[in-house]
Amino acid sequence: MSEEKINLTDLKDLADQSEMAIANKLWIIAATLICGFIALTYVVLLPQGLIPIGAGIGTILLALAPIIISWSLYLKDHESPVIKHVIGFGFGLLYAVIMFTSDIGIVYLYVIPIIVVVSVYSDVKYTA
Repeated sequence: MSEEKINLTDLKDLADQSEMAIANKLWIIAATLICGFIALTYVVLLPQGLIPIGAGIGTILLALAPIIISWSLYLKDHESPVIKHVIGFGFGLLYAVIMFTSDIGIVYLYVIPIIVVVSVYSDVKYTA
C-alpha cells in the first residue's frame, strides 16, 4: 500500500510540473548520461596513453561543463529556457571536438540519442 502512495505522489509531482520543466529534466538526464559516458571513456583512455593528456583533459572538461551548468540552472529554475541552449551548444562543441580529433570511426553515433531527446521541445528551429 505504501508503494502505491509513493508512486501516486511521484505521478502527482510530475503532473504538477510544466512541459518545459519535464523537457528540461529529460534533456539534462540524457545529456548527463551521454556526456558522462564520454568523460568516463576519456578518463579510462588517459592512463593507457591512447590519447594526449591535454586533449583528454580538455575533452573531459568540455563534457562536464554543460552538465554542471545545466544542473545548477535547473535547481534554480526548472523552467529556465537557457538550459536547452547550454546543453545544446555545450554538447555541439564537445561533439565537434570529438569528431575532428578522434580516430574512432563510429563517434558519429554519440549524436543519435541527443537528436531523439531534443525532439521533446517540439521546436523545429532548435532541432535543426
